[in-house]
Amino acid sequence: MSIYSEVIAIAFLSLGFAMVFASFLIKSKIGLFYKIPSQFLLIFGSIFFSLGLLEFSLSVSNSNWESDRSFPPVPEFLAKYRASSYILIDKSILYIAPPSSYMAPDFSGFRTFGVTYETNEMGFREKEFQLKKPDGKFRILVFGDSFTFGIGVHKSQRYTNVLETMLNRLTKDKRFEVLNFGMPGYSTDQEHDMMKAILKIVDCDLVILGFCCNDLNITTQKVLK
Repeated sequence: MSIYSEVIAIAFLSLGFAMVFASFLIKSKIGLFYKIPSQFLLIFGSIFFSLGLLEFSLSVSNSNWESDRSFPPVPEFLAKYRASSYILIDKSILYIAPPSSYMAPDFSGFRTFGVTYETNEMGFREKEFQLKKPDGKFRILVFGDSFTFGIGVHKSQRYTNVLETMLNRLTKDKRFEVLNFGMPGYSTDQEHDMMKAILKIVDCDLVILGFCCNDLNITTQKVLK
């Protein structure tokens, strides 16, 4: 229960009790002049008292729900950067989706703009992969925002999947693997810091950054200020 909820609940309860008490005091007076104010105080006092009880009960139930919530574990590669309920790297706030495997057994996938998708153990919309690059493959890592992530499009329609298909059709001598690390809402500073964390543990031959015109305008540094 937050301090603001406590103050609001106590204020409503106190005001309601005071008005009801005043109503009974006035009611003890004789005469029609005192009867009408007494009824108004009783009505409004009851309303405020009820609102106070409602605010108190909702706050308590909400705090119990939050304490019982089980949040997904932070991926190992980001664990050392954890600060409270978010990831903080070089003053850049990072967030990722929970792994699909962590959700309930009957979980059928996340859904956005009519498209259902799943996330891997690292929290990205990508297949499971080995951190060490397989022999004989040219691995490309792609970072970006919602356009790279593929909001509203199926996995096979994302430009990273299309790129992998096109590259593998062009040559038979070398196999290509394109991995998508896009995250909706990310700006350039977040992409940069996520890239640094990923490149410490994932082998690759090439890195691509999917850039959108607003990535430099909306940064976590500006939001924090």
